[in-house]
Amino acid sequence: MKNCKILAVSLFLAALVCGFGYAAPAKAIVQTEIESFDKHGNANLKIKGNVFSVKGFGMSDIVSIKAGDFKYTAPLCRNYSDVDSGQYLLRVNGDEVSLAINLGNFQEESKTKVGSPVVITMKEPHGYLLTYQKRVLKKSTEREDFDSDEIFANFRELRGGKIAAKRVYRSSNPSIDETRAPYAARLIENAGVTAVLDISNSEEVALPFIQNNPYYKKLYDDGKIVFLDMEASFNNDSFSKKLQKGLKFIISHPNDTFVMHGKEGRNRTGFVAAVLEGLCGATETEIVDDFMESYQNLNKTKKNTSQYAELEQLILRSLENVCGKKLTDKNREAAIEEYLVKKVGLNKTEIESLKKILEK
Repeated sequence: MKNCKILAVSLFLAALVCGFGYAAPAKAIVQTEIESFDKHGNANLKIKGNVFSVKGFGMSDIVSIKAGDFKYTAPLCRNYSDVDSGQYLLRVNGDEVSLAINLGNFQEESKTKVGSPVVITMKEPHGYLLTYQKRVLKKSTEREDFDSDEIFANFRELRGGKIAAKRVYRSSNPSIDETRAPYAARLIENAGVTAVLDISNSEEVALPFIQNNPYYKKLYDDGKIVFLDMEASFNNDSFSKKLQKGLKFIISHPNDTFVMHGKEGRNRTGFVAAVLEGLCGATETEIVDDFMESYQNLNKTKKNTSQYAELEQLILRSLENVCGKKLTDKNREAAIEEYLVKKVGLNKTEIESLKKILEK
């Protein structure tokens, strides 16, 4: 009986993590090439998910990868957040198979290009199993699964440190074709938002949806939306330049009420929120609590779990990475000011103006 129970549990775990229906053979191998790169530097492979599955790979396998001359190992996962920030993953999501770094730029790190050959070889079937189980994030896109419109749309005030009440809001995307969008758009309008930092979209992508929303259309016509099209690699020059553009937009609109949003308003929005919070004197607890509220809202991640503890480190490591030092409540504000000067390109007068706008 005991052996039967062990076998049943083993089969259940295999079914849970093997996204393609059966356990991977030890010598599975794939040869393909890089077909394209997305704006984050992730390398999309020519092979598609249904073909890849037939080769014998499954979720949580650890694989050896050679992309051009670049060699490394990585787990096979579905979501970027299935690994720590800065870590490699082989991402398989539907038909899409890509080489990626969570909150990093694979193209820059690997020096690969379109057409670079890629060889993927099994290293350890389900070698990432225990960590993968902890990190798999559940997510629903149905309103009835959430307790309020605000939770569903991941909408709330930014409130860390000395940031003034009802000054800056954060949200999921109100201007794309997703179920959360109309809820986010309505909440943003009801809050009296008069200026928007679109962290995730280019103007070209957002404009067709904006045209169907009279409130957003007026903001757009009045020049009150800035389109940043930000990547998820916070330490690269492109991200810094786009952050500079967004912060200067705030500085140039001192009397407006702002909202900032990415796609779900979680990671890129979470990083920008943490920078603003830290600049205004927020504590580590305030920054972490605000960042993790998105995971609680969207993924129902529970406090006092190993998954929560792992995820809350994402924002702390990201801030320390861009600032280049260990951060505490005593040095965080000064370190972020230094980051904004040296990497983002604001001057001290602009930073003081930004703080006054956020805090008044």
